[in-house]
Amino acid sequence: MLGVRVQSGASWWDVNTVLMPIHFEGLKHWALVKLDLTNWTIEVYDSLENEGPHNSKVREGMEGLSNFIPLVVEQNSLFDFKRRDPPGNYPIPVTIMKDIPKQANGGDCGMFTIKYAECLIEGRDVRYWVIDARMKLFREWMACYLWAHAKRMDAVCVFVNYNGQWDGTSSSYVGGEMKGILMPDNSTYVGLVELVRSVIGIRGPDKNIVMRYGVEPGLPLVRIQCDADVKFYIQLKKKDVHVLSKFPVTIDVLDESAAEAMPAEVGASNHIDVQRSRDGGQSDEAMQHVNDINTIIPPPLQFPSPTVGLDLHNEDEIEKQDEVMHNDLCTAHDDCNAGKMHDADDSHRSNEKSIAASIGDHSIVNNTRSENDKVSSSDSLSDGVIVADYTPVTMRINCIFENKKLLQYHLHHDAMSKHYQFKVKRSNSTLLHVICIDNEGCQWQLRATRMRGSEMFVVKRFDDVHTCSIEIVQGHHRQAKSWMIGECVKAKYLDPTNTLYRPAEIMRDMQDEFGVSFNYLRAWRGKEAALNRLRGDDAESYKVLPAWAEMAMRKNPASDIQIETDSENCFKYFYMCLAASKHGWPYCRPVIVVDGSALKARFGGMLLAACGHDANGSIFPLAFGIVPSESNESWKWFFEKLRDSIGTRESLAIVADRHKGIEYAVNHVYPDAAFGICVQHLAANLKTSSIVRGLNPDMHRYLVEADPTKWSRAYFNGRIYAIMTTNIAESFNNVDRKARLMPVGFLVEWLRALLQRWFVERREEALKITSKLAPKAEKLIRTHFSVGLSVTPRPADQFEYAVTSNDGQIWIVDMSERTCTCRRFQVDQIPCPHAMAVCNYRRIDPYNYCSNYYTKDYLYSCYADVVHPIGSAEGWDVSEEVSLQIVNPPTTKRGPGRPRVRRIPSQCEEHEPIRCGRCNDYGHNRQTCTNSVPLQKRPTTRTDT
Repeated sequence: MLGVRVQSGASWWDVNTVLMPIHFEGLKHWALVKLDLTNWTIEVYDSLENEGPHNSKVREGMEGLSNFIPLVVEQNSLFDFKRRDPPGNYPIPVTIMKDIPKQANGGDCGMFTIKYAECLIEGRDVRYWVIDARMKLFREWMACYLWAHAKRMDAVCVFVNYNGQWDGTSSSYVGGEMKGILMPDNSTYVGLVELVRSVIGIRGPDKNIVMRYGVEPGLPLVRIQCDADVKFYIQLKKKDVHVLSKFPVTIDVLDESAAEAMPAEVGASNHIDVQRSRDGGQSDEAMQHVNDINTIIPPPLQFPSPTVGLDLHNEDEIEKQDEVMHNDLCTAHDDCNAGKMHDADDSHRSNEKSIAASIGDHSIVNNTRSENDKVSSSDSLSDGVIVADYTPVTMRINCIFENKKLLQYHLHHDAMSKHYQFKVKRSNSTLLHVICIDNEGCQWQLRATRMRGSEMFVVKRFDDVHTCSIEIVQGHHRQAKSWMIGECVKAKYLDPTNTLYRPAEIMRDMQDEFGVSFNYLRAWRGKEAALNRLRGDDAESYKVLPAWAEMAMRKNPASDIQIETDSENCFKYFYMCLAASKHGWPYCRPVIVVDGSALKARFGGMLLAACGHDANGSIFPLAFGIVPSESNESWKWFFEKLRDSIGTRESLAIVADRHKGIEYAVNHVYPDAAFGICVQHLAANLKTSSIVRGLNPDMHRYLVEADPTKWSRAYFNGRIYAIMTTNIAESFNNVDRKARLMPVGFLVEWLRALLQRWFVERREEALKITSKLAPKAEKLIRTHFSVGLSVTPRPADQFEYAVTSNDGQIWIVDMSERTCTCRRFQVDQIPCPHAMAVCNYRRIDPYNYCSNYYTKDYLYSCYADVVHPIGSAEGWDVSEEVSLQIVNPPTTKRGPGRPRVRRIPSQCEEHEPIRCGRCNDYGHNRQTCTNSVPLQKRPTTRTDT
């Protein structure tokens, strides 16, 4: 009954209501009990149904409590009955609350108990609480809450002397008793008083206690009488944590009259009195705060948003409070009530300055003002605010920044926003001092120092008045540096798939937002700085792969992601096939197109891609691999992983270029699949061969040796569905052209984000289709219908027709077999113009003769699954096994010469002519341009006569 909650500093005789979680052992169930100490009633908030045997066991369990509480209260006189009526007859009546939210399963009783208490504390009606279906999120919140409170409950061991007396001659405490207490790090003065009361058994509000301790023999005693004194004492104990008996606290119990006379007895010179608040006192306010407390329950924990400054009023910042106290509490003298703190670097100049520090209700008050400061206290930022992100803030004295780099960013941002410029006077690891560029005519300056034991910087001096001339700050802004530009625009590149924010657009946006101008090169460097800031280091990105893979598979179950390393833990292979691609593959045409592209990052490598065709003929990404090079071994490994992910299908066809490693891997992994050669690469080989000259018979020999079953649609073994090139893989290589410059850790996330965006966009597009077929297939069949109107079908029987064209050619169409002698009907699985003429002749639906792979239903089914995001690395919950996995970058040897960024185009590709950016003429560039260009185009005028 004497339980004390240190956080509120209130005992039971000072409150009206007590909330208690009760565990019913026989039911293995938690419920909330509300004990009203004014009306002497008990209310039970039970999350299970209140009928049947359960209700009886709950009432049976509450009988003991309803009898025990009033008995103990009356026998021990724990309550001041002048302030409330006695319990009267007991047991106390028990009411089991009805019409309140109930749990849906047997594992949420504890969560509901906490939710009930939360509603009662906030004054909300429990009956109208809407059950949060995302109970998992509430459980995670509770885990964070308990973790934060566990950190706050670090305590120091303190010995307490009491019931003795002071020896007037030696100023020592003689006789009495000694007990040990655990003082939590976040203790307040009122809470410590109540803790001591409960330990040594002091009862009743008419007794006051005086707490003092000695530092060294011969020095005056230090009296604890405010929150700042408590914090100072805790820090002092931590300095000598191994000497438990050092700095014992002596307790004097006085009545109210003796307490009033205490300052005269002790004297101002007998103790160090640190100012308790700006108003000169705190205990009265604190006791009034205690009297207003109506409920003993841990307050809701406020977690700060990651996008705003962290306020020390948030309870999870207690550790940072201690660090600030460690740096800012200094020796005070008799002039404590002045409430001024000297500049740490100017402390040797005067002995007339002092510190005012107060830590009440988990807050820090630091009134740091120098005599030259130009900012009044009414305009200052809230004391103790820690800036931890890049959200713009108003610079003020006592503003604390998480690190020096963040302080520099906010300084540069403030300078560009307010159109002034500064230069660095002194800068090192512990100090940053900047002044106006017109240091002779302007007194503007800012001085910040690093806080001891941390990376945080606090603003100690800030003169925020500019008197410099405008002509001084004209021209290019010196604070618009490339790294600062990168910080300003990096939000544009947060989407990994967005790399199209160009330097020219950066120049335009910075001009619009800050009014600063700079050249193209600085804008380009700013873009590179932003990308490097987001993507990280090439070597470090390999170490992120195991954690990324685990999170990607956890968020996307049934996905296949594998990483292989060599004997020295160096990266070797990477493979990824997301679950959404696996589930959408059966609705694509059974044709796989594979290709490889070179990575241009520091450690090189090859990105292998396997793609399919959806119903609309668009790229459907299946799987990706990262390998050292395109060798037989690497291609075989990639195809083995691909087979394990998507299996095999009937009439499967694989199309690739003529790389020997691909054909080797297909023959070993997919021996039953039809293998096709890209006719575009075949044509390129013909163009580069001397046999094309003169069109001699060697050309025929070359094509025959290339095997027509691999490059000809007419002779292909199986259905190729009009896919005879690797253009779709080449198109994907063009999409990821920018991504190939990224570190491998960022590249794999870029690929996942790309699939996420594609699946969403194409799923929404498929829902908008009103025709039976996908748009491209619908357009093709309408084209065939128009061509079929110019031919004449003649029936042989119900299904077989002879279709005659205008030039006399005859094509045989069999509708039952879905064949035509032109072979397009059976190869493409969509009616050819001749078959469309038969459909028009017989008035039959041509859509019935189209393959399902062209329908809008199959198009939607391809993208029906969701590619889930994995979030930023700060929020990953990685298993211990994965966290210990080591992936080092591969061992590579740098090739000779400058690395080539653009690939060498094939002969069959059209080359875009060079165009000058100065005169817009073709055949040369700006550097070699010799054409005369007018300085300014004259506007043409027209006169009407």
